Amino acid sequence: MPDNKPYLSTGEKLNEKRRVSKIKAQARRKPTDKQGKAYNYAPSHEVYIAEQLGAHLVPASGSKGVKGDVRWHGKLRVECKSTQKQSYAVNPTTFETLERDAVLAGENTVMSLHFLDEHGTPQSKLLVVNENVWLPILRRAVEAGWLS
Repeated sequence: MPDNKPYLSTGEKLNEKRRVSKIKAQARRKPTDKQGKAYNYAPSHEVYIAEQLGAHLVPASGSKGVKGDVRWHGKLRVECKSTQKQSYAVNPTTFETLERDAVLAGENTVMSLHFLDEHGTPQSKLLVVNENVWLPILRRAVEAGWLS
Protein backbone atom coordinates (compact mmCIF):
# COMPACT_ATOMS: atom_id res chain seq x y z
CA MET A 1 0.00 0.00 0.00
CA PRO A 2 1.62 3.29 -1.07
CA ASP A 3 2.10 5.93 1.56
CA ASN A 4 -0.49 8.43 0.29
CA LYS A 5 -0.70 10.17 3.67
CA PRO A 6 2.89 11.28 4.42
CA TYR A 7 1.68 13.82 6.98
CA LEU A 8 0.74 11.07 9.47
CA SER A 9 3.10 10.10 12.28
CA THR A 10 4.23 6.48 12.65
CA GLY A 11 1.58 5.78 15.29
CA GLU A 12 -1.12 7.41 13.19
CA LYS A 13 -0.03 5.37 10.15
CA LEU A 14 -0.36 2.18 12.19
CA ASN A 15 -3.84 3.21 13.35
CA GLU A 16 -4.78 4.08 9.76
CA LYS A 17 -3.55 0.68 8.58
CA ARG A 18 -5.64 -1.05 11.28
CA ARG A 19 -8.69 1.03 10.32
CA VAL A 20 -8.35 0.10 6.64
CA SER A 21 -7.89 -3.59 7.53
CA LYS A 22 -11.04 -3.45 9.64
CA ILE A 23 -12.98 -1.83 6.78
CA LYS A 24 -11.83 -4.55 4.38
CA ALA A 25 -12.74 -7.30 6.83
CA GLN A 26 -16.24 -5.86 7.28
CA ALA A 27 -16.80 -5.84 3.54
CA ARG A 28 -15.80 -9.43 2.82
CA ARG A 29 -18.50 -11.37 1.13
CA LYS A 30 -18.16 -14.69 -0.63
CA PRO A 31 -18.58 -14.18 -4.39
CA THR A 32 -21.30 -16.20 -6.01
CA ASP A 33 -22.00 -17.14 -9.62
CA LYS A 34 -25.75 -16.83 -9.07
CA GLN A 35 -25.51 -13.09 -8.54
CA GLY A 36 -24.22 -10.66 -11.14
CA LYS A 37 -20.81 -9.03 -11.22
CA ALA A 38 -22.24 -5.84 -9.71
CA TYR A 39 -23.41 -7.76 -6.61
CA ASN A 40 -19.96 -9.28 -6.15
CA TYR A 41 -18.28 -5.91 -6.75
CA ALA A 42 -20.38 -4.02 -4.17
CA PRO A 43 -18.19 -4.71 -1.08
CA SER A 44 -15.02 -3.50 -2.82
CA HIS A 45 -16.89 -0.41 -4.06
CA GLU A 46 -17.90 0.44 -0.49
CA VAL A 47 -14.36 -0.17 0.81
CA TYR A 48 -12.91 2.04 -1.95
CA ILE A 49 -15.20 4.94 -1.04
CA ALA A 50 -14.62 4.50 2.71
CA GLU A 51 -10.85 4.50 2.21
CA GLN A 52 -10.94 7.58 -0.03
CA LEU A 53 -12.91 9.55 2.56
CA GLY A 54 -11.40 8.15 5.75
CA ALA A 55 -14.96 7.14 6.67
CA HIS A 56 -16.38 3.82 7.83
CA LEU A 57 -18.74 1.19 6.47
CA VAL A 58 -22.26 0.93 7.82
CA PRO A 59 -22.86 -2.71 8.81
CA ALA A 60 -26.00 -4.15 7.13
CA SER A 61 -26.69 -0.72 5.62
CA GLY A 62 -30.29 -0.21 4.64
CA SER A 63 -31.61 -3.21 6.53
CA LYS A 64 -31.23 -1.87 10.07
CA GLY A 65 -32.80 1.53 9.54
CA VAL A 66 -29.50 3.32 8.88
CA LYS A 67 -29.32 4.48 5.27
CA GLY A 68 -26.08 4.82 3.36
CA ASP A 69 -23.30 2.28 2.83
CA VAL A 70 -20.47 4.57 3.96
CA ARG A 71 -20.69 7.17 6.70
CA TRP A 72 -18.47 9.99 7.81
CA HIS A 73 -20.22 10.94 11.05
CA GLY A 74 -21.47 14.51 11.11
CA LYS A 75 -20.36 15.19 7.54
CA LEU A 76 -21.47 12.73 4.86
CA ARG A 77 -23.41 9.60 3.91
CA VAL A 78 -22.68 7.74 0.71
CA GLU A 79 -24.94 5.22 -1.00
CA CYS A 80 -22.89 2.99 -3.33
CA LYS A 81 -24.49 1.50 -6.44
CA SER A 82 -22.87 -0.48 -9.23
CA THR A 83 -24.23 -1.92 -12.45
CA GLN A 84 -23.14 -3.67 -15.63
CA LYS A 85 -25.96 -2.02 -17.55
CA GLN A 86 -25.44 1.04 -19.72
CA SER A 87 -27.61 3.22 -17.47
CA TYR A 88 -28.80 3.53 -13.90
CA ALA A 89 -32.05 5.29 -13.01
CA VAL A 90 -31.74 7.69 -10.10
CA ASN A 91 -35.21 8.65 -9.06
CA PRO A 92 -36.07 11.33 -6.50
CA THR A 93 -37.42 8.85 -3.94
CA THR A 94 -34.16 6.91 -3.72
CA PHE A 95 -32.14 10.05 -3.11
CA GLU A 96 -34.76 11.67 -0.84
CA THR A 97 -34.85 8.64 1.49
CA LEU A 98 -31.09 8.79 1.94
CA GLU A 99 -31.17 12.57 2.29
CA ARG A 100 -33.98 12.58 4.86
CA ASP A 101 -32.02 10.36 7.24
CA ALA A 102 -28.79 12.27 6.68
CA VAL A 103 -30.31 15.71 7.29
CA LEU A 104 -31.56 14.56 10.70
CA ALA A 105 -27.94 13.74 11.57
CA GLY A 106 -26.61 16.99 10.05
CA GLU A 107 -24.93 15.16 7.18
CA ASN A 108 -24.84 15.66 3.40
CA THR A 109 -25.61 12.89 0.94
CA VAL A 110 -23.82 11.51 -2.09
CA MET A 111 -24.58 8.58 -4.34
CA SER A 112 -21.59 6.82 -5.87
CA LEU A 113 -22.31 5.01 -9.15
CA HIS A 114 -19.81 2.62 -10.71
CA PHE A 115 -20.49 1.27 -14.20
CA LEU A 116 -18.79 -2.10 -14.72
CA ASP A 117 -17.62 -3.87 -17.86
CA GLU A 118 -18.39 -7.53 -18.62
CA HIS A 119 -15.56 -8.64 -16.29
CA GLY A 120 -16.81 -6.57 -13.33
CA THR A 121 -14.12 -3.89 -13.64
CA PRO A 122 -15.28 -0.30 -13.13
CA GLN A 123 -15.22 1.72 -16.35
CA SER A 124 -16.93 4.90 -15.12
CA LYS A 125 -17.13 6.24 -11.58
CA LEU A 126 -19.71 8.95 -11.00
CA LEU A 127 -21.07 10.86 -8.02
CA VAL A 128 -24.60 12.18 -7.69
CA VAL A 129 -24.67 15.16 -5.36
CA ASN A 130 -27.48 17.51 -4.41
CA GLU A 131 -26.96 20.80 -6.21
CA ASN A 132 -27.48 22.74 -2.94
CA VAL A 133 -24.42 20.94 -1.56
CA TRP A 134 -22.27 20.95 -4.71
CA LEU A 135 -22.56 24.59 -5.82
CA PRO A 136 -21.17 26.13 -2.59
CA ILE A 137 -18.28 23.63 -2.66
CA LEU A 138 -17.55 24.46 -6.28
CA ARG A 139 -17.72 28.20 -5.59
CA ARG A 140 -15.23 27.86 -2.69
CA ALA A 141 -12.90 25.75 -4.84
CA VAL A 142 -12.86 28.41 -7.57
CA GLU A 143 -12.34 31.22 -5.03
CA ALA A 144 -9.45 29.31 -3.45
CA GLY A 145 -7.83 28.88 -6.86
CA TRP A 146 -8.18 25.08 -6.92
CA LEU A 147 -10.01 25.30 -10.24
CA SER A 148 -9.21 27.71 -13.03
